[in-house]
Amino acid sequence: MPSRGHPRYRRPAHPDRPVLDPPIAQAVGQLVLFEAERDWHPLVGALLPPPLPSVQALLADFARHTAEHHWTEESTETMARILRMAATWLGADAIYREEDLRALHRAQGNRGRPGA
Repeated sequence: MPSRGHPRYRRPAHPDRPVLDPPIAQAVGQLVLFEAERDWHPLVGALLPPPLPSVQALLADFARHTAEHHWTEESTETMARILRMAATWLGADAIYREEDLRALHRAQGNRGRPGA
C-alpha cells in the first residue's frame, strides 16, 4: 500500500480556485452554530487587505456616528481601526458583540493597531 507521501495520495493543485477570505462563510450562508470566544491573536501584526466597499461604507457610517456624538479623535481612530479589523475578518454585515471588539482591542495591546 502506498504511503501518504506517495503521488497517488497528494491532492492536485487547483490554481484556478479562488482564495477564500474570512467572510466567505457568511457569503455562503454559514450560521453561528454556538457562541464561542474568538481568538483574535492571528490578527496581531497582520497586514490587512484594502477594505472592501461594504467595509468602507460601514466605516463611513461609523465616522458619521462619532462626529454626531462628539467622540474624541483618539477614541474615534482607535475604534475605527478595531472595527476595520473585525469587518475585514468577519465581513461588514456580521453582528459584532461588544465583547468581541473589546477582546480584539486587548489582543492589540489596547492600541487598536499592530505596532502602535
